[in-house]
Amino acid sequence: MSTPYPPPDPDRPDDAAGDQPPNNPWDNQPGAGQTPPPPPPGYGTQPPPPSYGTPPAGGQGGYGAFPPPPPPPSGAYGAAPVAPPNDLGTALSIAWSRLWKNFGVLLGAFLIWGIGLSIVIGALYAIVLAPSIATSTSDSEAMAALGSGISVGGTIVVGVVSALAGFFAQIGIINGALSIVDNGRARLGDFFTFRNIGSAIVVALLLGIASGLVGWTWIGAYVVFFFGMFALYFAIDRNMGFMDAIKASVDVAMKNAVPVILLLLVTQLAAPLVGLLACFIGLLVTMPWAMLSIAVFYRRVTGGTVAA
Repeated sequence: MSTPYPPPDPDRPDDAAGDQPPNNPWDNQPGAGQTPPPPPPGYGTQPPPPSYGTPPAGGQGGYGAFPPPPPPPSGAYGAAPVAPPNDLGTALSIAWSRLWKNFGVLLGAFLIWGIGLSIVIGALYAIVLAPSIATSTSDSEAMAALGSGISVGGTIVVGVVSALAGFFAQIGIINGALSIVDNGRARLGDFFTFRNIGSAIVVALLLGIASGLVGWTWIGAYVVFFFGMFALYFAIDRNMGFMDAIKASVDVAMKNAVPVILLLLVTQLAAPLVGLLACFIGLLVTMPWAMLSIAVFYRRVTGGTVAA
């Protein structure tokens, strides 16, 4: 509390101002109800806190501010997860979509190959069996023996030619299926184009011989197909030699055993069975789809891109 001083004396004009008190710092304190002035900024002074809900400069949340959202996962935000390359369901679905986009050209290719092979093989059998039928009506034993020999030799020739024609058909159809997978569309001529024909023929021949040797076990042919399912694809698509193509096919099968087994069961058992149950006409749908399914799976599992 400040010290009281007497009022000025009116008889002393030089003392009109009265005795001034000394500079007492305690006299500058605010009275009751007055707001004190803010202290001057100095060392150690803390800045005022930000208002509630307002993030300060720098992007960091202050007191009461909402935290920033977490970073999005890899890939586009909200995008569906990408299926692994060996996902069988994805391959079958893509093949089904490509089937209907190219159904006309696929149907034409399969019909041409099927009818053409039937005509060629039928004509060969007719040529081979004609001498045998003619000599069987002869009374001469020599002519009968000649007819029998021609029949046996002719049957072997027909078998070899039929196998080669089947190999050409398989190579052409695989080339057309790869065109659909890579380009989204195919031309009819793609199914009659033969790439790396020498190596592809040898691969088909070796696989055919192996299947024939173990075919009596029933399951042996499927074992051969399991390991050699992609050999022709490697020979045609990658221009590989027959041994490299077979090794590459075995490697893919071993690294993707479960989906490859399921692919085999779907394309070699389920698809033909459904086609037969549909009065054989269903084969015109199930067999092209099976071929496209293998082609899509091959392209995806080997790191390629399937056209949209």
